[in-house]
Order: sequence, then structure tokens, then C-alpha cells
Amino acid sequence: NKSFSILKQILEDPKNATEDQLLYANEGISLFPAQPFVYLIKAKALNYQKEYKKALLSLKDGIDFVIEDEMEANFYNEMAISYKALGDLQNEKKYIEKSKKLKK
Repeated sequence: NKSFSILKQILEDPKNATEDQLLYANEGISLFPAQPFVYLIKAKALNYQKEYKKALLSLKDGIDFVIEDEMEANFYNEMAISYKALGDLQNEKKYIEKSKKLKK
């Protein structure tokens, strides 16, 4: 079943391992390329696997589709995690601040 609501349920299910989330997120991006949620989940899975540069690419690819402040803040939080792990503390701080501004 190629419905976004089904995909979202699969990606949000805590029983799915990170590898499964990554697999389904990649499939989801090909089926629903304008859904920012899928890019965010892919980035979270990549950050978990310590693939920080790949996570940043996913976030940068998906952020153009974001229309809600809360989702944008989540993207910035995930970017901050990636930058921190890469040792880029200046960008980490920048994206934490961007996230905080959106959550006010």
C-alpha cells in the first residue's frame, strides 16, 4: 500500500529498528519526494548510525518542503546534532538558535 499515512505509521513505530526506518525512509522519498517528514526520519536514522554528513544532506534536501514552524524547528535540531558530532560548534549553535526562535 503506497499511502503516506501508512508510511508515516511505519516510520513512527518505535519497534522498527533504525535500519528499517532508513530503508522505509529511502523508499518514502522516492514515492513522496515533497514530504519533509520522511527526510527528517531518514536524517534521524543516519545520525543514530553516526552518518552525520549523510544526515545533513537529507535535512538540506528536505527543508525546502517544510511549511510548519514545528517541523522546521525539528529539522534545525537534527542539523545541530549532526554539526555537533562533526565538531562544527559554530553551526551547531546557529541551528539551535534558529530552532529556539521557531518554538517561541
